[in-house]
Amino acid sequence: MPDHSEKKSFEVLIVDDDPVVSLLHKNQLKVTMMPLPPLLFRNGRTALDYLKKKDSEENNFLILLDIHMPVLNGWEFLTALKNENLSSGIFVILVTSSINKEDHMRSKEFNHVIGFCRKPLLADQLRQIMQLKEVHTLFSGFRKAAMREGELRK
Repeated sequence: MPDHSEKKSFEVLIVDDDPVVSLLHKNQLKVTMMPLPPLLFRNGRTALDYLKKKDSEENNFLILLDIHMPVLNGWEFLTALKNENLSSGIFVILVTSSINKEDHMRSKEFNHVIGFCRKPLLADQLRQIMQLKEVHTLFSGFRKAAMREGELRK
């Protein structure tokens, strides 16, 4: 996977059909000092369409993805994402209420998946996610580029 750390664009997508969970995760992201508000999607189809529209080597995405959703569920989303061969940096955290160990094992089949968490995400879990190598590198690269361009206040 290419190094996306120096790229400027960094977006967080929450893909979950439950509006209450989405709002909770959005608020938890604010608590963890995520620099931008996340984009909310109710199913994998609309999220995938957005990624295809925004595809560019300059763009990076952290996706908090539910497994069980209508239209295009998490597994279908990951399979479609794998088949699209997009050039953006895309890193997925599966966020699910599933306690099925097979789901956790299955998640390892997808290169974009860098984590697996239980719902609902708490601030401590999000801080741990932000310390994952891929996310930390993206976040640091985004902050450096934004500071160079004066987009973030010190």
